[in-house]
Amino acid sequence: MGATMIQQLSGLPPGIIGFEVTTKVTADDFKDVVIPAVEKAAESGEVRYLTVIPEFHGMTPGALSQDLKIAFETFRKWKRIAIVTDIEWIHHMTALFG
Repeated sequence: MGATMIQQLSGLPPGIIGFEVTTKVTADDFKDVVIPAVEKAAESGEVRYLTVIPEFHGMTPGALSQDLKIAFETFRKWKRIAIVTDIEWIHHMTALFG
């Protein structure tokens, strides 16, 4: 297993899980970091999810598949999602789903 491109954030308030994306995201990043955290949060109640994206270099097709899978499987548990970035196209994309 190589270095992950998603790091789980620590020191967040109870009930919030957060991640920082630093470069291209792979399926292993989701399997190793995101999915376990989201599943744990969903077991204990509502999912409040924060993603910080200072840089973004895309997602592999497998990562996109894992992202959609975990979102679908835990859909009813999602309470809030926040994306923090100054990347303009991400702002536009999230506005579509706002």
